[in-house]
Amino acid sequence: MTNVSGDWNIIQSNGFTVQVHLRQDGEQIFGAASSGKSSAEVASDSRVVGDNFLLVLIWEPAGGSVGEYHGIVGVNRRLTGVTFDRANPGSQASWFSDRFF
Repeated sequence: MTNVSGDWNIIQSNGFTVQVHLRQDGEQIFGAASSGKSSAEVASDSRVVGDNFLLVLIWEPAGGSVGEYHGIVGVNRRLTGVTFDRANPGSQASWFSDRFF
């Protein structure tokens, strides 16, 4: 199983970068994230199963958008995948980690 704990960045194809601060316990992921002046908490359904990654971020203010990051560890040992806002899943961006796993 991939361990995603630590501080690293998600680089999105739409120009946004998200800084994540994660702690992993078994399959579950805990932590926080930020992008610019916005902050987010990691939702309880965030998980790593094998090399599959699901990060759910609840952006502030309370009741703000909820972003899903689906990914997998590729042959280059980076996490890569797609992200979308749960309220608008048809609008997606690709992403990759700036860290190797």
